[in-house]
Amino acid sequence: MSGFVLDTTVLIEYAQGVEPTTARVLELIEAKAELLICAVQLAEYYAGETPGTNPAMDAFIARLTLMPLTRPVALLAANYRYELALQDRRLRTPDALIAALARTTSATLVTNNVRDFPIPNITIERLGGNP
Repeated sequence: MSGFVLDTTVLIEYAQGVEPTTARVLELIEAKAELLICAVQLAEYYAGETPGTNPAMDAFIARLTLMPLTRPVALLAANYRYELALQDRRLRTPDALIAALARTTSATLVTNNVRDFPIPNITIERLGGNP
């Protein structure tokens, strides 16, 4: 599988109409690209809103493919955290899981927070935001 894993920052900025995020996500939707998320992004996306109370948010999320957090994804995420810890660098578990999902699906990770993903073997597309 390939496609695009959308980081939570991208989901939130799309929902808020922030550019260039909104335009890029619409391009991907129009191109019928496979847009992937997992339970991490779903939980973070709805952290500020109860599911079912915002039809626009719900409709957007319904267009995305929810991927399972499998054993290989979890073990790769653990390895990312371990390898970075050896370098005295910290990687949060949610970010490690999102990165591992991108790697195991051969997808491009689309994010506005590149610094949250200091992992050399994933492909990242940066949309505005922080370097």
